[in-house]
Amino acid sequence: MELSTREIALLIWLCIAASFCLIHPTVRPSTLRLVKASSQRQIVVVITLLYVYLGFVVWGLSLAALWDWGQLKNTFIWSIAVGIASLFRINEIEDEPHFFRKWILGHLKVIAAVEFIITFYTFPLLVELILFPLLFIVASAITIGEDQEKYRPAVSFLNGVLALFGLMLISYAVYMIVIDFQNFASVRTIKDFYTPIALSFAFVPFIFVLYVYSSYRRVFGVLGISIKDDRLRRYAKFRSALAFGLNVESLRRWQRNIGIHKPSNRDDVRKAIREVKNGRHRERKPNPVPAEQGWNPHVAKDFLVEHGLRVREYGRVFDEWFASSVPLKVEGKWAANILTYYVSGNELVAEQLALDLAISNPEISDESDQKFWEIANALTQKAVGKTIQLPAGDDSIIVEGCYRIAIEKTIWPNGLPGRFERKITITPVGLGDAQEPSGA
Repeated sequence: MELSTREIALLIWLCIAASFCLIHPTVRPSTLRLVKASSQRQIVVVITLLYVYLGFVVWGLSLAALWDWGQLKNTFIWSIAVGIASLFRINEIEDEPHFFRKWILGHLKVIAAVEFIITFYTFPLLVELILFPLLFIVASAITIGEDQEKYRPAVSFLNGVLALFGLMLISYAVYMIVIDFQNFASVRTIKDFYTPIALSFAFVPFIFVLYVYSSYRRVFGVLGISIKDDRLRRYAKFRSALAFGLNVESLRRWQRNIGIHKPSNRDDVRKAIREVKNGRHRERKPNPVPAEQGWNPHVAKDFLVEHGLRVREYGRVFDEWFASSVPLKVEGKWAANILTYYVSGNELVAEQLALDLAISNPEISDESDQKFWEIANALTQKAVGKTIQLPAGDDSIIVEGCYRIAIEKTIWPNGLPGRFERKITITPVGLGDAQEPSGA
């Protein structure tokens, strides 16, 4: 289990950093708190389960003659860099579509092969010891400065430095492969390459089960806010687990449903489950909706996904059926302007689509306005089925076929100069007559 000079250099710097954190009087309290937090029973149990599971995986690979003790170092490094690191990304799965697919593809893409080749050949220890702090400083400077306009030239220069360094590493690795091909093209090299990939594939069931468990734990942990009665709460837990099983997305939708409607009896619990299941079924098999009535809500909510406006599930909010997007921010120096997409109507039909721009930072109002009109034109094309030239005025109404398009601008009263809201609303003609924008 021979360590490369890069791994030795990393261990040396980690020991130096750990010693500094434990010795320095200002940093030591925070370090001890971090160690204490990492030693909590739940974290220790999960990490222990990870290594038990990894032991069974390695045993299975060894039975298939795909693993031997020469891969122990690679397996241990993988367990920290990928296994334990992935545990802290559990909460990201909900917000990242196709997380598991992307996670696996990340280990199969070409860059993974490039990274393997780069790490196969390393520099002498002294060079590696010098490179680590230099690269850390450059990467930290890029992270700090990339969100600030005045530092963009420096960030561009530093990105160029990193790119040049990466090209140098690749060139060095290719050169070493050419002059040392016999050592590179060996059975051990092949095992070094496929072992992390095989471990990543085998790790998916573990992280998925952990994700399901943690999701149920979070949902059931806050159930007492919506359901005060202990017996009803136990019934709700049983029925939801029976109804949704491994379908965590449906479980979360059910949680949001009962959080709004506060079930008071078993019928309410069952009704919430039915609504979620019916909604999921309609999403998978959307029914066509006549144009004069509106749109299928599960189709309409995805009209602007490619523009960064991903809409949450369409569901009942008291007496209205409604969905809104995750806000899209147009960033400025001191505040962001917000774009939001809304879909509303009844259970089966979306009767209104709306795109809203809230300008709270006048300094970037022109940039935000341009973004608004770009997305508004895309929404109109999707909703109406044809490209329409929207007028540049602040307040106007257009009737195109069986659709009514209303555009309005509202100046915020008693606010800072330049703050306003711009909105475009699309409805079927018969439903939009009573919704004239002010100033039209």
